[in-house]
This record gives sequence, C-alpha cells and structure tokens, in this order.
Amino acid sequence: MSNGELYKPIKLSTLLPSTFPGVATFLRNGSQFVLYKSHELPFTAKDKERLLDNGVEYLYIRVGDSYHYNQYVETNLNMLLRNESLPLKERREILATSTINYVSEVFENASNIRTSLGRGAVIIEKLLENLLNLDEAMEILAPLVGHHHYTYIHSVQVATYSLALHQKLYNLRHDEMLDVGIGSLFHDFGKVYVPSEILNKPTKLTPQEFEIMKNHTIEGVGFLKTVTAMSEVALSIVRHHHEKENGFGYPDRLKGNQISRSSKIAAIVDVYSALTTNRAYRLALEKGEAIRIMEEEMAGSFDPYFLNHFKELL
Repeated sequence: MSNGELYKPIKLSTLLPSTFPGVATFLRNGSQFVLYKSHELPFTAKDKERLLDNGVEYLYIRVGDSYHYNQYVETNLNMLLRNESLPLKERREILATSTINYVSEVFENASNIRTSLGRGAVIIEKLLENLLNLDEAMEILAPLVGHHHYTYIHSVQVATYSLALHQKLYNLRHDEMLDVGIGSLFHDFGKVYVPSEILNKPTKLTPQEFEIMKNHTIEGVGFLKTVTAMSEVALSIVRHHHEKENGFGYPDRLKGNQISRSSKIAAIVDVYSALTTNRAYRLALEKGEAIRIMEEEMAGSFDPYFLNHFKELL
C-alpha cells in the first residue's frame, strides 16, 4: 500500500471548526503527509482562515478516521447545505463529497451495509432536494476523481444522472425515487468481490477475466438481497444494469420490455459516466463523442426512447 492510500482528502470548505471531530489532520507535501494538528488539539476558525489564505484546498486524515469524519459531515449536512456564506457550488461539492465518502465506507466495509442503509436513504433525500443538472454534476464530480477511487465517483454520477432522468420523465412517488437512488448508488456493489488486479487492469480484460467481472451483478444482488431490505426496484438495477435492449447483455440476456424501466436508464447513465470520466487507460471523452459511440458503435444496446431523453438532458 502506498503512502497516499493511507490518507484521505477532505475539502477545507467542508470543515465547521466548532463541530469538527477530534481526528488528526495532515498537509500534503509531494508524496509526504505532514501532521498539521494531532487529534487532541481543536481545529479552530483561525486554522481554517490561515489555511485558506495560504491557498490550501485540502487537508488529509488517516483512512482509519474516515468513519468519524463521514459521521461529522452527515450530521452537519443540513447546516452545511444551508450555509449561504458558502458559494452554491461549494455546498454542492460538500453534498457530492459526502455521498462519495458514504459509498466508499460501505464498499470498503460491506458487512456494515445493513446498519448503514438508512444513512444512504438520507443522502439520496439530499440529492433529490439539491438535484444538479448534468453539466453541474460533471463539473463538480470530475475533479474529485483524482482524490477518490473511480468506482465511488462513478456510483455517485450514476445515481445523480439516473435521478435526473427519472425526474424529467416521470412524476414518481417519493419512495420510488428513493428506491431508484439507492439502487443506482449501489449498482456496482458486487465489484467488491472482483479481484483488484482485474478491476484496475489498465488494458483489455481477457475472456476469462471478463467472465469474472460479469459476476459482479449476481454477487452484488445476492449479497444485498440477503442482508438488506432493498426494494425489488433497487435490486433490479443492481442485477440488470448491464442488460441490453437487443438481448446481448448480462447476466440474464434480457431484451426489450423484459428489462425494467429503471434498469434501462441505469444502463445508459452507467456507460455514459464511464465514457466521460478519466480512467487509468484513457482520458475522458467529450459528451458528444460519448453519445456518438453509444448511438453508433453500441447501436441496439439502449432503449432509444430513454437515450433520446438523456441527450435532451445534456
């Protein structure tokens, strides 16, 4: 494990000195992390002001302290989102970062998902209340890729885009939108069972490796169905977000009307998010090029009705 993997970035603007938990904070100097304040010393308003004046955007905490920091942000989320002294973009960054942190915590501690799913519902509530248009979402989420694992950023993008498209097309009950948000946020949960050398491979997967990767849909829904009370709508998104309109997807080779509405939408936003995000093996594509690939090179994969409406959102 590299030194960088032992520390987690936190946006300085998200820190409320009066309530920040007692965790050690660090500054980054190249590849080194230098102690700024130990956990016994309070983080004060003067600390924040001094760091901002010196152009510091991120502090770092130990990965082992992530739970305490995540709880702090979620506890104070309403206060942070309503703090009009912060620019609207920064408040939305706080919401995005809070969501990413929650996803990373659950993915890295899968056994805790039963007790933490309620927190996910609260976060989806906040996403619905502060729903971004897609350009804003991309502008806010894209720079965070360098600080967070791709899977976590991708999960938040898929949830945000999926909620936006459902909101555009349907007047769903609030509980249905929560189900869509939860299913979308955890659509890739099964990747916790995929070996990291396959998940992070910078070159094309072999046929054998791809078969292992494909199992993430079945593994994910199997675990979530056993240990949580996720709805059938949410579980369907987890299992079927790689099904294709023409029947050549996986795991069940469903086609057309056999695929649920929310799974069809998840399939579109999942691919779009992957194409428009920087990866180790290629740079992010412009949105127009991503849509061209989806329409031409992946013709037949997506429901044209939903794809056209997604284009309108863009």
